[in-house]
Amino acid sequence: MNISLSGLKSNRINISGTKKAELSFSLEGVEASDDMTIDCYPVENPSHPDRHIGYWVFSSLNKDNYTLRVDLTSVRRMSIRLFQKNRELSSVSCWLNPKGFLDPVIDLQMVIRREDRIEKMLHLILSLRDPKELERFYKEDGEGGAYHIDTLNLTFHKRRMKVLKRLFRKYVRGGAYVADLGSGIGFLKLLGNPYKYRVYCLDLDFPHHPEQAVNDIFYILGNVLDYPFQEHSFDALYSGEVVEHLLNPEEALHSWRDLLKDKGILVLTTPNLKRMINRARGYDLPLSKEHVNEMSLQEWEEILTKSGFNILRKRGIYLELLLTWWRRKNIVDILQSRWNKKAFVPLMKFFMMLGYRLPSHALDMMIVAQKK
Repeated sequence: MNISLSGLKSNRINISGTKKAELSFSLEGVEASDDMTIDCYPVENPSHPDRHIGYWVFSSLNKDNYTLRVDLTSVRRMSIRLFQKNRELSSVSCWLNPKGFLDPVIDLQMVIRREDRIEKMLHLILSLRDPKELERFYKEDGEGGAYHIDTLNLTFHKRRMKVLKRLFRKYVRGGAYVADLGSGIGFLKLLGNPYKYRVYCLDLDFPHHPEQAVNDIFYILGNVLDYPFQEHSFDALYSGEVVEHLLNPEEALHSWRDLLKDKGILVLTTPNLKRMINRARGYDLPLSKEHVNEMSLQEWEEILTKSGFNILRKRGIYLELLLTWWRRKNIVDILQSRWNKKAFVPLMKFFMMLGYRLPSHALDMMIVAQKK
């Protein structure tokens, strides 16, 4: 009989400020000799032992209802507890990483083995929702969270800039007032501000920004949820790869809407949780350990509409089709791994363009919306 695990409403679990969660599920088709291992990995570069948070093994499983209690206040034996109805099962084996690290997004893997053979595997994505914990992580992570520039990322960046330039030319008039929220150096600066916008770049830190405005580009220190701008100040807003980091993106969108003039434009870019590789794997794995709110195109459309926007255009970048489809338990993108070399740039460019009209399956999405 095939093993089935049911009762979980979603594979995305939000962990509150207490860093605790409780999950209920049912098991069928298990045998008394089967073991369940709960493995905790970060979503980025999972490997044993350095990038392995810990594992807990439970035996003597039966067809029954179970409750899994997760406590991530610290990494210890009691962090993972499994209950069969009201009876707690003792872990027969446990390994904990002595470094005891925790990222904001964790891949909790429920693995059922029979005679050392994996019979069932389920990925649960745990997102820490405590603002103080996230702030601590970003301070400690420092440059460790910096964007890694390799051949594929560089090709992606060039394609992204090209599509953004096209979208701004079409939807934002020349000379408009534009706010770049969470800007970094600012993509319009990198483009040379070709449409003569008056641009206000907002970010928490500008290590290399000039003291004075250059080419009508101004730099302002501030938070994307706490800014010095007045309502109805801008013709357009741009938020590039920011919303997936926010605990409450819907709240941010409502606030940003108030910054726009009537019929103002919002251009949003964000990774797609339902990108092709996740569809192939059969579970949703965020692109980064920092992405506490990655979502699908459909989810963003619903949130934007609810927040007072009309969707004007949807575009995508990069379709992950060169996958190791034959390795069902370890699917990877060949262009992001062993073919991530200059020799394969023409192939990368082709798949970058292929995602343009398939944003629901692309790695990254660009959405143009207008204030209602």
